[in-house]
Amino acid sequence: MFFGTAVLSLLAGGIALAEWDRPGAGYCFAAGSFYFLGTFGVTALGNVPLNDELASVSVTDPGARDLWEHYLGVWTMWNLLRTLAAMIAALLFLLGLIQNVRV
Repeated sequence: MFFGTAVLSLLAGGIALAEWDRPGAGYCFAAGSFYFLGTFGVTALGNVPLNDELASVSVTDPGARDLWEHYLGVWTMWNLLRTLAAMIAALLFLLGLIQNVRV
C-alpha cells in the first residue's frame, strides 16, 4: 500500500502536469508532490535510517538507552512531518477534485 500510494501520487502529479490547463491541476500536482516527498521521502530518508540504526544495537549495549532516547525524539519529529504532509496532500487532492468537478 505504501509503495503503491507513492507511485499513484507521482502518476497524479504527472497527469496534472500533462493537463495543466484543467481546473484543479495545480492542486493535484502540489498534492502529489507533498505526498511523495513528505511521506515516501521522509520515510526513506528519515525514519528508515533511524530504524536501521536502532536495529543494529543490542539491548545490552551500554549506549542503547541513549540511542533509544535520541531515536524516540527524532523519529517522532519525522513521523509528525510525515503525517502533516499526508494530511496536506489529502486536502490538496480534495481541493483539486472539487475544482475539477465544478467545471
